[in-house]
Amino acid sequence: MGFCGWAVTIPADLADEWQAAPAELRERAQQAAGRILWTLTGQVFGTCPETVRPCFQPQDHTTYRGAGAVFWPGLLTGDPAASGPCGCSEGCSEVGYDRVALPGPIASITEVVVDGEVVAPADYRIENHRWLHRVDGGRWPTHQDLHAPDDGPGAFTIRYERGLPIPADGLYAGGRLAVELLRGLSGGVCALPSGATSVSRQGITVELADMREWFTNGVTGVESVDLWIMSVNPFKSKRPGRVTSPDSPRYVRSR
Repeated sequence: MGFCGWAVTIPADLADEWQAAPAELRERAQQAAGRILWTLTGQVFGTCPETVRPCFQPQDHTTYRGAGAVFWPGLLTGDPAASGPCGCSEGCSEVGYDRVALPGPIASITEVVVDGEVVAPADYRIENHRWLHRVDGGRWPTHQDLHAPDDGPGAFTIRYERGLPIPADGLYAGGRLAVELLRGLSGGVCALPSGATSVSRQGITVELADMREWFTNGVTGVESVDLWIMSVNPFKSKRPGRVTSPDSPRYVRSR
């Protein structure tokens, strides 16, 4: 499996070349291709594992929360910028002890642990790709010991996959990029731009852009791959959009 679910699809015309390479190099190329496309598409596509330790927080002065109590997630892995206070929009009145908002979108829940005990999947469900709603009549803990281990007594831990499924054409773009990376790792000729600035042969000078400039511009230098990147991220976003407020409190993360 590639980076954050980027199990790339190798195009048929490149399959023999791909299979002929050592497994270790194929794995490195697939991981690198997935990470590159995850980054250049604004960190949207692909499902990455996350771990949060939600803490109960009573209503405070901010004007960006509805009535009732809210949770905020202490994001322990992944992108810290995506964490923050989790309330609901104006007019919401049912934020309570049986629902917790997570940095989304939620693709799936891996495990929920309360006081070292795994909560049965039938006891909760995902709502709107953001909320974890307890449906067994129970309530989520209102306090937890953030000094306790994730699976220890006093801890409330949620492990889940966050992100959007990768479209089929994205997997093919990832496969083509992985093959080009494999060629580079193998010392072969690939379509990726090199670090040279000019090459002179038989009186002809060809200038090649520094590879770092391609990534600065949000592309890889492989035309078919870049067409897909531009189709899903035309404005070169660096990360998913989010709404923040100057009233939002700041939190210390344990790791």
